[in-house]
Amino acid sequence: MLYNRAFSDPHFSQTHKTLTRGIFILGGVLFFLATFIFIFPAFVATSIAGLFFLAGVFVLTVAWKLSYGDIWCMRNEEKAAHPLL
Repeated sequence: MLYNRAFSDPHFSQTHKTLTRGIFILGGVLFFLATFIFIFPAFVATSIAGLFFLAGVFVLTVAWKLSYGDIWCMRNEEKAAHPLL
């Protein structure tokens, strides 16, 4: 009676384990690829935004230093000496 047996065939069990393991590995690889595809552009965009931020901080620092330097202070002194300028 071949049809009255339960699913105790060792080949079925090994096949089932292999198939289940393969599905989990495939799912993990697809999840990794999807994460990498969507995270990589965000990482690049964040890096570019960070560079823009650092450039802005640099420009503000240079402008702040120049405001206390000779160039703009002389100009302010000239305006004070000549109120019509």
